[in-house]
Amino acid sequence: MPDTMSDRTQEILSAAREGRIPDEAREAARETVAKSRQAYGQFSGAAKEGLRGVEQALEAGYDNAKALNTTWLRNMAVNTEAAFQAAYAMAGARNVPEATQIYAQFVQQQMANVGRQTQEMFELSFDRMKASVGATEQIVTKAKERARRAVGE
Repeated sequence: MPDTMSDRTQEILSAAREGRIPDEAREAARETVAKSRQAYGQFSGAAKEGLRGVEQALEAGYDNAKALNTTWLRNMAVNTEAAFQAAYAMAGARNVPEATQIYAQFVQQQMANVGRQTQEMFELSFDRMKASVGATEQIVTKAKERARRAVGE
């Protein structure tokens, strides 16, 4: 055994004096570079997957905001139209009791509408948020699994 170590030592010293790199050192360097490249590829893949997940979460947030805004604008238009109709009807009233009755009906209808609209907005918000959280959890879980695989390999 000492001869083998001595031979290796002599080979390394001889290579150093001659300015060359021993075959074993070159092979070890190649293996290190190959393993580093493989690890980089795995980490890079995990990072790309994570970024895709962030993009998906942001897109889902945008879609949620868009759906809520669309619903809110539709409700506003419906409520505004109802107010104009009530105002037009009140403008045609022959007396104060008739105008008061038209206004009372409008208020009663609007209270029912607002209740339905509020419930609709709450349900829409909750459903969208629940879906977003579920999708985000899946994305995070996949990214964690890929990162663990990259570290473990």
